[in-house]
Amino acid sequence: MQSRARGSAIRGPLAALAAALAALPEEYGPEGARSALLLSCDLVHPAAVADRLVRESLGDSEAVVLRDPDGRGQWLAGRYRLSALRAGAALAGAPTGGRLRAALAGMSIRFVDVPAELVADIDTPADLAHARATTLEPPSARDPESPDPDDLGAETL
Repeated sequence: MQSRARGSAIRGPLAALAAALAALPEEYGPEGARSALLLSCDLVHPAAVADRLVRESLGDSEAVVLRDPDGRGQWLAGRYRLSALRAGAALAGAPTGGRLRAALAGMSIRFVDVPAELVADIDTPADLAHARATTLEPPSARDPESPDPDDLGAETL
């Protein structure tokens, strides 16, 4: 995400978090159990990740974070209490050049082990090709009654 603050561009997950929290009305997350999902924009299966996270109870934790089979917490595949996110973002300081982990460092986090496929992301052209080959319907599987998306609004000359 890129946002503009005081004439300079700020980028990255911490900047995105700060912008999202600033855009939320205060009634979302006042010292309560209201939560938000932080999802990476390059997840192959974002709906499945979201579904898994909303089914996980926060319990006494401030966050639930999915963890891959290599033991790496996937910080952008997590559900966080808004009050904890706001406190963490304030402690992390200015989002320019900051690290998202600094905003999450003091939280009580419950990790949930999941298969690698669930938290797979797209970092390379090869990852994209694999995601397309394994997750998207081939054009022949499309409903024959629905128009080809490439043809919508196009005129044949």
